[in-house]
Amino acid sequence: METPNHDEGWRYERFALLPELDWVGVTEIEFEGTSRYLHIEAGLLPSAVADSTTYAGLDWASLGEGCRARLKCTPAAEGEFSFFLGSCRHRGFGPWRSGDQVFQTMLDEHLRNDSAFLILCGDQVYCDHPIGNLLPVLPAVHANRPPESLGGYFGKYRNDFALPNFRKVLRTLPVYMIFDDHEIRDNWAGYKYRARGASGPHEKWPRDTLEWGLRSYLAYQGSHSPVVSPFSKRRLAELASEDDLASHRWWYRFDWGCAQFMVLDTRSDRTEPGPPDAVLLGEEQMAALKEFVCEDTGCYKFVVSPVPIAPDTGSSSLKHVDTWRAYPEQRRELLDFIVEKAPIIPVFLSGDLHLSRVVSIRSTEMPSLYVPCVMSSALNWFIFGVQERGGPLGHLTGHLEDGPLPSTIDELKLRPRQREGPYFVTNETEALLYNNFVHVSVSADRLKVRTIRGNAKKQAGTWSFEIPRVRLENK
Repeated sequence: METPNHDEGWRYERFALLPELDWVGVTEIEFEGTSRYLHIEAGLLPSAVADSTTYAGLDWASLGEGCRARLKCTPAAEGEFSFFLGSCRHRGFGPWRSGDQVFQTMLDEHLRNDSAFLILCGDQVYCDHPIGNLLPVLPAVHANRPPESLGGYFGKYRNDFALPNFRKVLRTLPVYMIFDDHEIRDNWAGYKYRARGASGPHEKWPRDTLEWGLRSYLAYQGSHSPVVSPFSKRRLAELASEDDLASHRWWYRFDWGCAQFMVLDTRSDRTEPGPPDAVLLGEEQMAALKEFVCEDTGCYKFVVSPVPIAPDTGSSSLKHVDTWRAYPEQRRELLDFIVEKAPIIPVFLSGDLHLSRVVSIRSTEMPSLYVPCVMSSALNWFIFGVQERGGPLGHLTGHLEDGPLPSTIDELKLRPRQREGPYFVTNETEALLYNNFVHVSVSADRLKVRTIRGNAKKQAGTWSFEIPRVRLENK
């Protein structure tokens, strides 16, 4: 890194681009000081000077805009800030090929409010969807299936991450990412994958598909986040050399200002739903989540769950249930723990359902309990998403449930009013079905959540909602 006039204060760091990760590389920059921003310039060193201790071989003055970035530094513990939340970013097809438009709106919004970072909580790339300009009306013509090679997964990422506005966002904001299902294949879960060469009645999909999807995720998304833990070129190289990424710990934590975040992996640890002891989060991840929730730091707590902990979508068949709803016993266990141990009730952030809304989880046994759940989706989707009950397309897409949550697997078959569990869901806002993202402002006394439509010229139907901090204090 260097300014064209070689100003003092710039630091240099050489790092390798890894062929195992589609020529992606990560470096660690030691940074001290009071500056609010970190300016970065990057370029390729010619092979003749790659092993040199000098950087004279790179013409810094000729670097294009795409080689420069300006990222915000973490504020003091008491600092107020805001951030963006989004998920489900489909590139689109034909006249619906507008997957990059939302990021220009996000950049414009950032210029107005100086947001700190962006959380992308799943389906940033639809690897199992075809790349093309035609609308996939006929499945026989446009089959949705995962790539058949690692290069195929890398190609999907190159295609989608090359979009110009998305690249500008990556150069402007720190971005914390986690996968959901479409980074690998639709509705994937860890238990469905067999070992290479093995077979079995409940092990349906090739292990290579999972490994390819996770390797491409590590290259293009995981490398942006503390999943590399700590950020370092050596750690990324170690992960790149592994041949069993499915066993890696993908969930992580980070702090920012007066808030702490835990980002969950809601896919890898799943066991097959149905038995009472079925789990969405494995033992280690669940223990880490409980530890995070019960830490008394005085900070806001945010839990990023790619699939929403609430609300549920109405379905009595486990075959079509892809959220926490299929694991009611573990959800009940987590909510019971929050009630008993959490000094500050966590706010759950999620996507997945192709709508944005705030709901809250309440309890008949503890009237003061208030667990906010913020959904933000979709950044771009070319048809429609889950509908509200009674909507014109509800019979095709399913609908959102409110009222009592099922506490056992048997209660999935019951209507909400027939259930006996103590937890129930209340809608706090309307649902926004248009392409959009969420902006969250964090201050000492309240959180403010508002939706922003992907098309800046069409903001009808958006909403804002405030969560006073006092409502999150578990008394």
